[in-house]
Amino acid sequence: MKLRKAVPFILPVAVWVSITVYMALLQYVVTPIIKPAEGFSCGAGVLLFVALQGDIVWALSFIAAKKFGLSIKGAAAGLPVMYTLFAVYHVPSQYLFVYTDEWSFMFTDHPPMNRFFAAFWITLQFGIIMLITATAVYAKAKPKEKE
Repeated sequence: MKLRKAVPFILPVAVWVSITVYMALLQYVVTPIIKPAEGFSCGAGVLLFVALQGDIVWALSFIAAKKFGLSIKGAAAGLPVMYTLFAVYHVPSQYLFVYTDEWSFMFTDHPPMNRFFAAFWITLQFGIIMLITATAVYAKAKPKEKE
């Protein structure tokens, strides 16, 4: 029973660890091998990587909601923990809409995003997936009322 109370804090740690391992493998193993192509295939690759990140978060949230009875309040309670982990212990340079390095696009230089602001966007993206998953599992598990 103690594990059920700890699930809101275990889930963000599990998401952070999984995404960190995934990003490390992507950055240091996969990317040097395939050397991202220019144009459309690069954009399709980014969408694929973002979808994989979302699937990791969805799967962990689904398991936590199904097996341990994670509630919507519990998932929301874990978001500050996830934000802290992404802000302090992670370099969020390869996430959608997040850039912590200076980059150029269409002849315009973009300054790097603040690390804590980037962590906010990452937490928001993954938090929405967690909350939607917990809401769906919770709504599906409710018994139907008799008319």
